[in-house]
Amino acid sequence: MDTLKKEKTLVFYNYYGLAGNIKSLFQVYEKVKWYWRKVLSSRSTKSHVNWTEYREILVRFPLLHPKLSIPYGKLKMYAMP
Repeated sequence: MDTLKKEKTLVFYNYYGLAGNIKSLFQVYEKVKWYWRKVLSSRSTKSHVNWTEYREILVRFPLLHPKLSIPYGKLKMYAMP
């Protein structure tokens, strides 16, 4: 994954990485994995990237896993009175 993609992913995770939102972040992560495979498969008219090949690509170019930027313990600091 190139630097720009990593940076955009980190910005997304930092913005939406609030406590209680991890399930949604993992749903986005799974959709990105699915979409990336779809895009890789559509780049060639002769071949299709199967899941085995795609897993090898993910090992070589891993996607960033979601994480919380504001965990439950710090959430109170950000709450408005």
